[in-house]
Amino acid sequence: MRMKSVKPVGIAIILLLMLTMCTKEDPIRNYNIENETRQWTAFKEGSYWVYELSGTTTLDSTYVSKYNEYNKKETDANGTIREQQLEITITSQHGYYITKVEKNLPRGNCLKISMFDKQNSPISSVKTILVFPLDFIDQPENLDFSIIAPNEKVEIGKEVINDVIHVKCAVKGLSGFLKDKIYENHYWIARNRWIIKMQVKNAETGATEIWNLKRYKIKQ
Repeated sequence: MRMKSVKPVGIAIILLLMLTMCTKEDPIRNYNIENETRQWTAFKEGSYWVYELSGTTTLDSTYVSKYNEYNKKETDANGTIREQQLEITITSQHGYYITKVEKNLPRGNCLKISMFDKQNSPISSVKTILVFPLDFIDQPENLDFSIIAPNEKVEIGKEVINDVIHVKCAVKGLSGFLKDKIYENHYWIARNRWIIKMQVKNAETGATEIWNLKRYKIKQ
């Protein structure tokens, strides 16, 4: 009895099915920076802020010296994770600090801050200053920070800024008078403007200082 020949097309289909059955590709989960997060945190080169120490004429100028947006890959039991992350270096005459936006939850971004002196030595770190989207998580229950008021009104000269978030953060001192101590800083943060007021501890003396935004320029 003559056996029927298998056509080349049939062989190709069989091989493709076998390859599909034997090969299992790990799923890739993409965690991107939310649009809302960018409005509050994504400031590019050309942005600057000038603050005035309350009760004095002392000014401190800060500006974005580096904007870095990149993808970070990790793997777990469920496959590959691709996280979109954002790091911004903001420099002043006393040193610089780095804001970092990273994935906090499958949907949501976490903002943290690390501060350094001119010699690149760490001064302090804020593990969490805000979580985005702002209405996604019960943020006041977070151990690292809490929202004191979600809709404050702050005046900068003749400009009145509405919907300012007043947040209290736990800060870890890494040098100076506050080394190895956990203390609290307060920040008033506005959409598309960044920090417009802060009540912070001076790392060298431990004194509490209040700085108010005097003028600024934003590039996003």
